[in-house]
Amino acid sequence: MRPVHQLQQQKRWYIATMAKSTLAYTALCPFSHWATCTVDKDALTRVAARIQSVADTDSERGLRWAQDRILRATAFETGAVENLYDEGATYTVAMEHPGWEEELERSGDGAAQHFADQLAAYFQVREWAETPLERPLAEVDIRDLHTIATKSQEIHPVRTQFGTQDHRFISGAYKTELNAVLERDGNIHHYAPPNQVPQEMEELLRTCRSEEFINAHPVLKCAYVHWVIAHIHPFADGNGRVARAFSSMPLLESYGVPFVVYASKKRRYLQALEAADNHHHQEMVDYVAERLESVLSYLAELLESARTAEQADASLTQIQNLLAFQQDRLETREEAANRVHKGLEKLLREEAAERLGAQSIQSEVDQKGYAYRPIFGISGGGSYSQVGTNDIRLRLSVNAVSEHRSDTGVAVGYATKESSNAVVIISGDSTPDLSFRLEDCSPELSMEAELRLRNFAIKFTYAAAHKLQGELQGILKEHGRLPTVISEGEA
Repeated sequence: MRPVHQLQQQKRWYIATMAKSTLAYTALCPFSHWATCTVDKDALTRVAARIQSVADTDSERGLRWAQDRILRATAFETGAVENLYDEGATYTVAMEHPGWEEELERSGDGAAQHFADQLAAYFQVREWAETPLERPLAEVDIRDLHTIATKSQEIHPVRTQFGTQDHRFISGAYKTELNAVLERDGNIHHYAPPNQVPQEMEELLRTCRSEEFINAHPVLKCAYVHWVIAHIHPFADGNGRVARAFSSMPLLESYGVPFVVYASKKRRYLQALEAADNHHHQEMVDYVAERLESVLSYLAELLESARTAEQADASLTQIQNLLAFQQDRLETREEAANRVHKGLEKLLREEAAERLGAQSIQSEVDQKGYAYRPIFGISGGGSYSQVGTNDIRLRLSVNAVSEHRSDTGVAVGYATKESSNAVVIISGDSTPDLSFRLEDCSPELSMEAELRLRNFAIKFTYAAAHKLQGELQGILKEHGRLPTVISEGEA
């Protein structure tokens, strides 16, 4: 139960309101007063062009899909503006994400029914915008729209001298009692008295049929129609919902989107309406234009994200197709290079033993030597990482010079850049570099790779032998032990 002082305050407000004559209501101003307002058409043209560039009517997530998402968001928010339920579920509801019905139910008692009513109202307005009636719109159409938008509402709050009370609500019927609102400055703003509602609503529809109104910019039309319905307040409740829906028709006709007001930003919206009541019409026009530009930008973003999502879906499908025939895990370049490294080490042992052993040359293959030079930057400037930290070393020696071993190294590396064709590369002393593609050495060495590795091992072995020969000549010369050539005829 309310405290006594609150009931007394409520009673004083009610008595003061009812004491006012019907002259306290300010009649509608003509549309000509609004027609002088300006609209930033260039900004709207730019965003409309952006939409046109990405719109695809044949796509499952094309223009109509995106427009429906916005219509659903608008329908949810229009109820949140009126505190019919809590805000917060807009995205889930608009996008129809899994579980959106449950989240809607959690928004408040009757939220699902209110949302369904409001969505139906916006679909009705869009139908009028896209397929006009054979006759001009009439008062009965606006009342029918009110019936649709408030179908599930059974009661409405009324401020009386005894406080706020719930009265039975009748959808589609004009109000039968005075209504007013207390403004921020403490003044009472009176809406049209019940006996003036029909003539004021008829005046609105007469204006909508005028040539001046028909030729006006959609933003001006939306701003004016919304203000008129809000200014008259023809129904006992649901006036804001009807005003936002019905005034959306010019925007739906020209841009395919409604007039969207978000509950979290409704203060600016109410300020714009209040300014219009005080004949500052440009503020309301600017607000509608800003809202339109914003929702059109969101429409473009929805289309762009939908296109990206479809491309991603196609990519994911292709990924599945690509992986469908893969039985084993794909190897890294480093793993492939290690396979080449091991294969080369084995082949060098075999070739050295076979080709040099008959000449009494001892050979040793290991990785204990120092890295003879970095693998980075070789073969045309590509970036490579060396396998392990050491080269493969081929050491050759002969018994006659047991203190000396000829040391020749070869390094194996792998490309660190995805764009490189030469994925695995071999670089040795006095031997041309040898490169392989990944398919040559993964998941196993191909026959072609084995043949090329064998040939490289032969060349490398001979190069090592040639190096040993040069080193032996130098050692023997230093000792004066080089063999001499005896000329023919000498003893």
